[in-house]
Amino acid sequence: MFSIAPPFEPAGDDEPASLESSTLVASPIALLPIADQWINSGSVDRVVELGVAALEIDQSYTFTASLWSAELELDSSWDFGSSGGGQFENWYRQGLHERWLTSASSLGWHYITPAGSLYRWAGTYDPANDPLEAQLSPFAYADTSQLYAAQERGPAATLTIVGNQLIIDPRDDFAGVFHVTVTVDAGQGNSDAETFAVTVANDGVAPYVIEKSPEAVTISSDATGVDVTFSEAVVGVDASDLQLSGPGAAVAQVGKPIYLGGHQWRFPVSGLVSGTVHAALGNQPADIQDAARNDLLPVSWTFDVHFNQSPLLTAIADQVLP
Repeated sequence: MFSIAPPFEPAGDDEPASLESSTLVASPIALLPIADQWINSGSVDRVVELGVAALEIDQSYTFTASLWSAELELDSSWDFGSSGGGQFENWYRQGLHERWLTSASSLGWHYITPAGSLYRWAGTYDPANDPLEAQLSPFAYADTSQLYAAQERGPAATLTIVGNQLIIDPRDDFAGVFHVTVTVDAGQGNSDAETFAVTVANDGVAPYVIEKSPEAVTISSDATGVDVTFSEAVVGVDASDLQLSGPGAAVAQVGKPIYLGGHQWRFPVSGLVSGTVHAALGNQPADIQDAARNDLLPVSWTFDVHFNQSPLLTAIADQVLP
């Protein structure tokens, strides 16, 4: 199975970028740690400072960098193709909302789930039989061309080293995750390497709620499903996100949200009583977000609950006729 993490020896998509430094270092040489990087646009370069520990005299060193992406390696091995406009989404009809890819290799059809899990179809009608081939990012599901057009588009980024700086220039149309390995070499087997992930979101637009139901209506049940349609795919949806208040929600409970497909979710609500209900989403930062980590724009609305209760007779005392 492929993982989104690179193999032990990353296969460079580019020729390694390198520059010899005249700085003198100690032995053994050690790279300073490099944090994972997040770039929120494919048109913005990222500059990463490189450094080594324990500088001394009589030794020079050279930096090199190489890039590895799971999507390019997978497409190179299996030669994916588009399955068409609808991508046979949710063909299994089991709530997976998977999107399908053809393959020119002998491995045949594949599909990817919203979480970025890539499976190979085993030829049955039971997804439990399908082996997991790779764990990618949700970006690959949002835009499957990142998989089936990976060979055509080439490396996800260009790497350049200038002095002690690594410049990462993502491809303008790329959104996803790739890995970079930086190596410092002082010769005579004295070297060290660090691998880190680079996520390119290529999206600065916050998700928002397009439609919500019930809204500005009266319902006559103590339980309902609050359906919410977002402007794009979102992650981090859980029961605590839907905040209910008001007389009608005094003892209400929100259950685990259900993904309905597309960009729609349902929050099961129970324990409603007669009265007005105030509903709100997006009031908690870093909770519901799109794949680019943009927070959901806050939204609030109301609906009413009213039960048509049958009238109850009061107790009638025994009567004595004259």
